[in-house]
Amino acid sequence: MKIQIILIVACLTVVACDKMKKDKVSPEVTITSPTIGYSVADSTTISIGGSMSDEGELHEALVKITRDSDGVVLFSTAPTVGELTSYTLNESYVSPAVSVSTNVTLTVTAVDHTPNTTTKTVAFVIHP
Repeated sequence: MKIQIILIVACLTVVACDKMKKDKVSPEVTITSPTIGYSVADSTTISIGGSMSDEGELHEALVKITRDSDGVVLFSTAPTVGELTSYTLNESYVSPAVSVSTNVTLTVTAVDHTPNTTTKTVAFVIHP
């Protein structure tokens, strides 16, 4: 009985690994908000929207906003997407107080199990 269970587990592992090797298509990522060139006042709530999908399954995702001048991460979240084929991005972020207009970049990354990776970015401005 133990040998049969071990053989079944081994076969399933081989099939799963073989399926992952055949996946050569990266996930799709779409950012719907903010849009390129968006300008927002500081201390304002910014809606982060979009979607990600994969013909197989998503494994992980990362959403972050960085300050362009020095790369400091202002916002970061890793939505739970494991085993999903699609995910709708719906986050919010309150922009920091700034004394001068500040260029920032939203980066959304999706990874499948292979791991094929897709990253999309949107640059926008936070102003006083």
